[in-house]
Amino acid sequence: MKKYIRQHYHWIIAALAFFEIIVFGGLSNSVNVYIIPVTESLGVTRGSYSLAVMPYIIACVISNMCSGALLQRLGYKKTVLAGLAATAIAHVLMPFSQNLLFYGAVRILFGFGYGVCFTAGAVKLIKDWFVRHQGLVCGVVSMASGVGGSIMTMILTGLVENLGWKTAMFISAGMVLVTTLTFVFIKNRPEDKGLTPYGQDFAPEKVQKANTRNVWEGLSFGELTHKPVFYFACFCVFVSCACMYVTSQMLIPFLEDSGFAAGEAAAMQSMFLLSIAIIKVFCGALCDRISAKYVAVGCLAGSVIGQLLLCVGGSSWIYYVGVLVFSTGLAMTSVMLPLLALPLFGQRPFLNVGGIFLGMASLGNLAAQPIANTLFDKFGTYVPVYIGAAVIHAIIIGCFFWVYALAKRLEKQITSLNRSSL
Repeated sequence: MKKYIRQHYHWIIAALAFFEIIVFGGLSNSVNVYIIPVTESLGVTRGSYSLAVMPYIIACVISNMCSGALLQRLGYKKTVLAGLAATAIAHVLMPFSQNLLFYGAVRILFGFGYGVCFTAGAVKLIKDWFVRHQGLVCGVVSMASGVGGSIMTMILTGLVENLGWKTAMFISAGMVLVTTLTFVFIKNRPEDKGLTPYGQDFAPEKVQKANTRNVWEGLSFGELTHKPVFYFACFCVFVSCACMYVTSQMLIPFLEDSGFAAGEAAAMQSMFLLSIAIIKVFCGALCDRISAKYVAVGCLAGSVIGQLLLCVGGSSWIYYVGVLVFSTGLAMTSVMLPLLALPLFGQRPFLNVGGIFLGMASLGNLAAQPIANTLFDKFGTYVPVYIGAAVIHAIIIGCFFWVYALAKRLEKQITSLNRSSL
């Protein structure tokens, strides 16, 4: 039995990472169930609520941008445990809020845990433990956030309605603490267990071919920061994610304001998050076969179409279809970003660029929420915001093609220089 467990320990690691993201990702993706009860309890507007949680989003941005350096320096286990501890403390303290200022300040702790406990940490762990099927395993592990969000949305909605939002947060803190117990079995690298990465000894020539397809060595991260294409790519990621977060983060309030009951809106949110989970697996597997650049464009196109369908509305089935189609784009706010960093800028700066891209996604979230809720307070509807986001998003798709062309030109220049120096 011990021999069997040792031989399959790679998959135990993947399963533990999956469970951790189910809990943390579930809580992160379900925060919108608190918007209405918290604003009503504290007697504030939604616009004021969004401004109060801006420091939380800033903490998410900082956490994501620092995640690459932290994971390299401290390793997955210590870094993620610290993030989970901060998350648990935040959920214990938030119920004691008597005003919006205290609520927003305490939620910053949740934000600092976000970058390392979510996609960046999982991708780092999987890339260290797996040589073969990296994209597929990253997609499967990342889908846990959608699965967790689908489960947590229903659980937390029921807890909020029956026990109140404060009790729901205490229970959430308990879930996080239980998750930390699984880290007894986590090892940062297979070498720490006396193993080699999965697939390293299996058909080496096929593995090497799969892992180097569409991926070049790249510049160091310091050298890359002197290239304009890096900043252009970051800008495109930021705007694209802002357009998607305008829709996704306001989905439950939008559906309730469109006439859906709270229970049905929560069910649609659960369907939306479950769809995201499936899309992440599909995108991860597809990235093992074709360049992540083309997969990313497909995700963006689906997002635009879904946003337009939600704006049209009219009947329930249009809303359901719109939610499902829009969900294809949400892979671009998580697992697709580090996977996209590989073919764009190569192996060497991958972890740092992936963290920066995820930071840009969080920055897009920071920009989206106050804009969406402030305009709601002005117009009484999210529809103009959704239409504007869809139009801007369509333009960004063209900008991504430009980024691809500039990155390919940089790759050819560096490759040519390296060959001439030999």
